[in-house]
Parts: sequence; structure tokens; C-alpha cells
Amino acid sequence: MDARIRPRDPVAREALGRYLATRGAARIAAVLLEEARMFGGDPARIAAQLAPLYESLGDWRALLSLPGAPLTVAERKRAAWLTEHPPTVRADLTSVVLTGTVRGDTLGRITIRIAGRPVVAIIVARDVGVIVGARAVGTASIRFSGDSRTIVIDSIRIGAARLAMVPATLDTASGVAIIGIGALSPMNAAFDYERKRVLFNQPRGAGKTHTVPLFREHGELRIAETTPLRWLSLASFIARAYSGPGARPVTIDLKAGEIRIAD
Repeated sequence: MDARIRPRDPVAREALGRYLATRGAARIAAVLLEEARMFGGDPARIAAQLAPLYESLGDWRALLSLPGAPLTVAERKRAAWLTEHPPTVRADLTSVVLTGTVRGDTLGRITIRIAGRPVVAIIVARDVGVIVGARAVGTASIRFSGDSRTIVIDSIRIGAARLAMVPATLDTASGVAIIGIGALSPMNAAFDYERKRVLFNQPRGAGKTHTVPLFREHGELRIAETTPLRWLSLASFIARAYSGPGARPVTIDLKAGEIRIAD
């Protein structure tokens, strides 16, 4: 409301942009934050909020030109490379086996393929991007001088879905991959713990569901409960009610800023 009453107020503009970013409306949030900076908002604080939005949108050119962007030398080189080789997603409907249940922030494990090689991937309910072990990625990555951990993976296949030119972090001590659910935001993911499957890119059907708003902030994914009034992490919310026998599938849709539970 403040942004409507005072459309050139940088504080109101920034607050609205920050809220919409937590709800998954990255493009609109970025525009509002850009306007807040233009109207006199704090450039460093706004740059820190814009950088992850540009990265999630794949707007690498905007990230490179962002004054005060909190990027390392290697991250800047990677952003420049990705402006010429943008990531792509072939979001085919696909289903993969899910092992394990919710523990801590882990939603379970699936098998992915990196450049054709099978790799165990741990799906976590946080915005940590993609972290991959050196043994898992092999030579299927682009490296950048300045930081050997900053890489781009040629391709990741999840069943029939395919992600190409994936920004990632190399973990030299690990042989598995960790995928933050935020890195899968181009695809919705339905976790069915009873059938031990994850279904990606399922169209929103006619079956009955109820939705719960999902908030993203500072790398955390959270649910707002009203009774009692409190914040719950996404993982703890799923663990409490939807990961045991007879539990209903839970769809995480970051673009819509919601999770959907089948009735």
C-alpha cells in the first residue's frame, strides 16, 4: 500500500520488492528494487538483494552490470561466460525414484546423470544452488581462474528432464551432489513419500489440492503458520505431516510461491 501512496519512495519500493522476492515473483521484485535504487535507495543493500534475483532469473548481463554486485572474480568471469552460453532447461514430465525421508533439511535422494554418468543427488529444502563433488562431475565442467570451486556443469539429467550450463560449486571432498530446491525452480517437484517417487513438471490437474504460501529469504524456505503464529522451515513442515505412511504428495512450486498438497 505504501508503494501506491508514495510511488517514488525508495523505502516503500524496496520493501515491496523484497516481499515479492520472498513469494517467488523474481521479475517484478527486481523491477521494484531497481526503481528503489533509482529513487535514492541504498545501492549496496539493494545490490545484495538484486544479485540473487538476477541469478535466479538467468539475467547474467544485468548481474554483471549491477553496481556493487557481491561477486568474486571467478563469479564475475562465470557470469560473463553465461551471458554467451545461457543455461537452458528441457522440463519434460518425468518421475524418478526417491530414497530416504525428510531428515534435517534433506528431502531425500535421487539419481541424476552428469554428462551421462549416474550420480547420487541429495535434495535439500534450501537455496544452496548445486554443489557437486569432484569425482561426480569429472571433466564435465567449465572452470574459471580465481577460484577452482566456481564452475558450470555441462548438463544434468533428472529422468527425462535436462538442465544445461548449470552454475555450480565444486566440493573437492565429496563424491555426491547436493541440489537446493531453489536450483530446480524452473520445474515443480512433487514428493510422494508413500510411493517413493519424485514427479517433476507435473501439470496442475483437476484433482483437489490445498495450497500453502511459501516464502524464500536469505537462502531459507519457510511456511507461515497462523495457529500457533510461527515460522516453520519447509523441511520440518513436510516431515511433520507428509512424509510418513499414507502421506499425500506435496508439490513444491517456487515460481508460484506455494506448495500444494493433494486432498
